[in-house]
Amino acid sequence: MSTFPWTEDFEHSGNAPTCFTQEYVGTSSLSWQYLMGNGSNHPGTAHSGSYNACLKDATAASTKTLLISPPLNTTLLSDPALKFWLTQQYWSGDQDELRVFYKTGISHPWILLAEYSGNIASWTSEQISLPESSPNLFIGFEGNARYGYGVCIDDIEVSGSPLHTLNLTVFLEGLFNGSGLNKASNGSGSAFEGDTADRINIEFRESFAPFNIYGDAIVTYLSQAGETTLSLPSELVGPYYIVVKHRNSLETWSSEPVIFGGSNIDYDFTSYAGNAFGNNLKYLSGKYVIFGGDVNQDGIIDTEDMSPVDNAAADFQSGYLVTDVNGDGVVDTADLSLIENNSALFIGTLRP
Repeated sequence: MSTFPWTEDFEHSGNAPTCFTQEYVGTSSLSWQYLMGNGSNHPGTAHSGSYNACLKDATAASTKTLLISPPLNTTLLSDPALKFWLTQQYWSGDQDELRVFYKTGISHPWILLAEYSGNIASWTSEQISLPESSPNLFIGFEGNARYGYGVCIDDIEVSGSPLHTLNLTVFLEGLFNGSGLNKASNGSGSAFEGDTADRINIEFRESFAPFNIYGDAIVTYLSQAGETTLSLPSELVGPYYIVVKHRNSLETWSSEPVIFGGSNIDYDFTSYAGNAFGNNLKYLSGKYVIFGGDVNQDGIIDTEDMSPVDNAAADFQSGYLVTDVNGDGVVDTADLSLIENNSALFIGTLRP
């Protein structure tokens, strides 16, 4: 995750948050649950909203399970900090415990940040400085359920001072509805929660040949308004080309290198064809959109993109698929038609 502040409020109708995992310690097989408080009256409600995470057990034996965040790119922050709300009320002398860890890679060791071993009878705000930055920093909440009223956490936030902020506006042809973006479907509903329409990758390319990439591509999420905000490292000063990639859209470059010298940079691919290199945008309903249909991501929209879509349509495939060019969750003639129209224009990626 690279958009900050990053938050998790567990409002998923009692289901696990996307990209969270659990790690059982020793012989534990006890899982975190997503409840209203602890499921009874201690507490009776979440800190905010309807749900929080809770680990509880009906035995005083030590039972430890880690609740693990998705990877966070904290290199984009100055003075990153972790905030969360906690309650772990004791019951008849039995006390649950929480330890908070971090690690800087999926195979790296956990490092202890803080531990809470006493009675916390009501929701209490906790804040911990994160001592290291990493492009893949994981936070682990290790509950030890020992027959108390449970370890309950809610409203997690990782934040800090953004080093650079890029406000980017992009419309994808396949999802464009004339004024904004439809939400990509997984075949049975929206593929993403909230206002998110779809996921894109952003690269920053040097302004001279061979146009090497700075760092790694950044995964970010477009709202239905076609907007996303990225926090960028201070070393990214520029000039760099902004390159937009999407699972079945044409790779598109900014018209010129952008200088990332200020704290806030705005770039809009939707208002003017000349904002893309070679004017390589499609005009629809008064806006400019990135061409859709490059299913095989070879930089050209042609018959080779039609073949996998045609096969998927013949098999009545549905879901969040690369062959679903218009993002409606079903692979059909509408996807083929979009590709066919663009291939007739000999559309391909234009770059310096």
